[in-house]
Amino acid sequence: MERQIIQQHVDAIKKIAREQFVLEGETNIHGFNHWEAVERNAIMLSMQEGVDELVVRLFAYLHDSQRLDDGADPLHGERAAVFVTRLRKEGKLSFLSDEQYGILYEACRTHHTGVISLNDITLGACFDADRLELDRVGIIPDPKFMSTRVGKFVAIKMRDIANFSW
Repeated sequence: MERQIIQQHVDAIKKIAREQFVLEGETNIHGFNHWEAVERNAIMLSMQEGVDELVVRLFAYLHDSQRLDDGADPLHGERAAVFVTRLRKEGKLSFLSDEQYGILYEACRTHHTGVISLNDITLGACFDADRLELDRVGIIPDPKFMSTRVGKFVAIKMRDIANFSW
């Protein structure tokens, strides 16, 4: 898919996700600033062969969009998956194939559970894009929880930098 078309689709979903998000605020750790950082990671991780850039970038804006609070919210992934289904039924994700929709749904539904995906690189890139942002809450990402080669590499570098003695 052409980059300009991907951008148009991402922009439309970004707008929808932001408009309905109940936690938005400058100090929010799961809000729009986090989503944008996850999207930057998604773009980087999409450079790996086989990663569907559109799916990973959509994930960035949908995975935490249904949070009700910034603390423990164990059902936010399930709610995000339901939101993805609703968007599809409303025709707002009609540009996705059934396979793309399935990966996006599963990524949103399970991203917070600690699972990794070694079988589907796009699903794994979704998980990695989010987990590479754990440093925003003082957690250095652990390479063993990364699904892709690039995710593991970046996590190792982050750990090395955190452990570097000046």
